[in-house]
Amino acid sequence: MPAIAIAAVSAGGAASAQSSDAEAQYRVARRLAAEGSAGAGEALDRVVALDPRGPLADDALLDRALLVGLPRWPEQRGRLAAPRISEARTLLSRILKDLPTGDRAEEAAYRQAVLLLEPIFSFDDEEARLLWLALAAAGTNSEWASSARYGLAWLAEQRGEFGRATDAYQRLRVDTPNSEASARATAAIGRIRLRQGGFPAAAARFQDALDSGALDDLLAAQTRALRDVAVDAFQSRIETAEALHITAGTRPTGVAAVGAAGALIVQRKVGLVIELDAGGAVVNRWTVDQPLAALATPNGLRFAVTANGVLRLEPDGGTESHATAGAFGALSSGVADDLGRVWVLDRRGERLGLIEPGSMEPAPVWSGGGARLATPAWDGNRLVAVDTRNKSVLAVYPDSSSQPVVTLGLDRPGALAVDPAGRIGVLHARGTLVSFFDADGKALGRFSVEGAGMQRAVDLAFGLDGALQLIEEGSGLWWRAR
Repeated sequence: MPAIAIAAVSAGGAASAQSSDAEAQYRVARRLAAEGSAGAGEALDRVVALDPRGPLADDALLDRALLVGLPRWPEQRGRLAAPRISEARTLLSRILKDLPTGDRAEEAAYRQAVLLLEPIFSFDDEEARLLWLALAAAGTNSEWASSARYGLAWLAEQRGEFGRATDAYQRLRVDTPNSEASARATAAIGRIRLRQGGFPAAAARFQDALDSGALDDLLAAQTRALRDVAVDAFQSRIETAEALHITAGTRPTGVAAVGAAGALIVQRKVGLVIELDAGGAVVNRWTVDQPLAALATPNGLRFAVTANGVLRLEPDGGTESHATAGAFGALSSGVADDLGRVWVLDRRGERLGLIEPGSMEPAPVWSGGGARLATPAWDGNRLVAVDTRNKSVLAVYPDSSSQPVVTLGLDRPGALAVDPAGRIGVLHARGTLVSFFDADGKALGRFSVEGAGMQRAVDLAFGLDGALQLIEEGSGLWWRAR
């Protein structure tokens, strides 16, 4: 046999043996991963080492990234620490760069885009958008192409492009009627209708999404809560019947709702932020030097504001610097949205700054001209806050314009919260009264904090289901409606 032929046969045999070894190793690695073994990651790395460009290399790299706990949908971000995000991104990048024709490349591209939206230093919503556009434009009917279309619509929604987002969600429902992406799109249309004040339409879309049976447990629970808010808002009803009344900690000074019924409780004087579940049990705690406010978004992002900056509260109980106060000056409070943007007030409440994900410090976006703001809240369309100097509620819009929403009937307002339907609750009269208003400032009723067994509340919040929450510093009480 000619020497060149012998060499070819030899090379082919080596490649075949290499592939066979990788296949056997992959079976071992998958079994270890299924068992939750600590050795699964090393076993998957061995698959790639045996056959770096073989047919199982992309599978092993992606499975290795999945061990980190990758979010499946953009709403599920915020649950990974920054080092884990970087680790997963490196693995996904190897697939996209070295194995672009592999059968897992579409999934890798989709998941890379989701990780690019994590609110850390590597945040890049434009690169995420381009990755999703490429998947959507490929014209395939794959799970990942439809997921990318959902991601693009979600990005438009977060940017306030509600018409564009609604159109994209509607097309997804038509094109993939029985998919999980379609069910999520239906719920998303409900969210937009709720923000726009279309309460009956919102309730109908939420119910459609629930009836599909395609929502995961967490999103189904959120959707039921939002459906109930839409119904209550349509009927101009605010429930204030007591559901829970417990001691929540040592001299709590602030509260932020988590999901439908949980809470983040700020204990400034002891340097703690604690998370409570619906029954009042502590599920997480973070040590924070002089926390001024805690921020939570519906989908899991958690932050703490201090005079010196904003900290991201990690799921493992650690903290990471999200941004410093920088040239903006000392901070007093803030609010975050689902994209990970954080608006902060300066110490005097006279200036508002915006921290874009990945930015190192706030950029000034508004100054008050006589207003003095406290406890800002984001209603999906605008920021609203108490103006303690003028005894009113002020709305600040994305173009930096502002307008009073409530100008009468407030006695020494101290704190404010907004429910998912845009209804406003203002704590005033030295912390003894909560007055409710619709998004346009129309009065909806009042609630005395005596009904919560308190003398003077110091802060309030609304859960995802519209449930009112109150805390009292002196007694340490946390009270929740419904």
